[in-house]
Parts: sequence; structure tokens; C-alpha cells
Amino acid sequence: MTTAAVYSINGINISKNITRQWFWRNGSKVIMDLAKSTIDLRLPGRNGNRRVPSVYNSPVIAIKIYTPRENYEALMSLMTQRVTYLTSTQKVGRELELEYLSSSIESYDKDQFYDVTFLMRVNDVFWRDQVETEYSFPITTATQYFDVFPGLSGEISDGLLFIGGNFGQMEIYDSAGSWVKTTGGGWAGTTSGLLYDIKTGQAWRSTTTLPWVPVTDRSKSVDVSAFTGFQIVPYFTDPATRKGYLKVITQVQTSTVFKLKTRGAYIG
Repeated sequence: MTTAAVYSINGINISKNITRQWFWRNGSKVIMDLAKSTIDLRLPGRNGNRRVPSVYNSPVIAIKIYTPRENYEALMSLMTQRVTYLTSTQKVGRELELEYLSSSIESYDKDQFYDVTFLMRVNDVFWRDQVETEYSFPITTATQYFDVFPGLSGEISDGLLFIGGNFGQMEIYDSAGSWVKTTGGGWAGTTSGLLYDIKTGQAWRSTTTLPWVPVTDRSKSVDVSAFTGFQIVPYFTDPATRKGYLKVITQVQTSTVFKLKTRGAYIG
């Protein structure tokens, strides 16, 4: 028999908080409905739609909590914080960043007890690792493949990429075909490299000793795939065995290293 999950907001138990007399209620829905936004692209004389890139909408979840009247203000203060993270004992090491949208109240016993239903938006769409993972791979051949984030089921669209040392030009591809590459001007030198921000598309020259610290802006020296930009999406031959899968292409390989720092993303 599966043990019921214990949920917390910013480390405070909201499933069964004896001190505050807060209790998780039926009507809560943390499993997310996922939907994508896309456009209808039709060609004259052709059946159906043409496939175009799409993105996930931010889902909304419902959390229903029982509280006595005297602890209602404390509950509202907790749920309406600017930075709100939901954690679950069934998803150890992961968190869901939430944004408060609205709340509604059902009252009992002459307004002495409330059931409060909170609608919370998941702006990041997916459960994320609480701690960033940093990968580091030596580059020794012109084309190399790397496995990252075993168990990945969501899409990663933030984080940092670094490729250092003498690599000439470089191209990085995700398994779904998104890419980022350098354009013009070779990259030489065993102590410097390129730092790329997946979320913003900005790029800098940095150093191999401090790869995550930007030094000089080089955004004009980098190109990225259109629409969604570079992303890391699940790759699998069996739906139960998933991972991120990256291809790195370089012109030369002298003290060359590829690094990635971000958090895994998971549906749930």
C-alpha cells in the first residue's frame, strides 16, 4: 500500500500540521493538466494542419486546506508569499515553484472553521530538482554524445552551457534537434571559453577556472535555433527509461571541456 504524500510549502507541513491544525482536504489536485499552445497553419489545397513548434501553457493546481479561523491569516500569509515552493515526500529532492492566483472559502460552525481552496500557477510547468546538477565532460573527438539527467520527463529551457579550451567552432544539439552554435571567429586558448545562458540566449567569454562567471559579452558570436531556442528534452527508446541526450561538435580539441549546469525537469 502506497503511503500518502506529505506536502509542504516552503518547508512548512500543510498536509497535517498539528500545531496550526491545518489538514489537507479532498478536492486538492496537484497532478497537473498539461496543454500546449500552437497555431493552426494550413496550406491552400492541403488537408489538415502543418506542424509548427509549440510550447506548454503554465498549469494551475488546486490546494484545499482545512484551518480554524484563528490560523487562517497565517495560512494565507504562507500561501501568498512571493516565492512559494511545494515539496512532497513522494518526490524527494524535487520542488514545484508556485504563484498564488486566488483563494475561495467554505465556512463551518458559525465561521469558526474554514476550507480554503487555493489556485496556484506553475510557471515553470514541471517539477524541478531542488539542487542544480553540474556535468563536466572532456572533449577529445570532433563529434561526441553525452547522457544527462537520467529519468528526465519534462523539458529544460534554462541553465548554463560552457565549452572551454581550444575548440575553434562548436555546435551543440539536443535529441529533438534544437541547437546552439558559434558563428565567425575561432575560439582558441586553453584557459578561456564560451558561457551560454539557455534561458536568455546571452553568451560571454569566461575562463576555465571560473566557467560560470561571465567576463566579456559575446552574444553576437552565437546563433540558436528559432522559436523555442535551445532546450533539453527527454530522449528514450522505452518510455520508462528516459534521459537528456546531447551532441557536441567541435573543430579542434585541445584541453577542451564541455560543461552543463541546470536542474532536471519532471512531469508529475
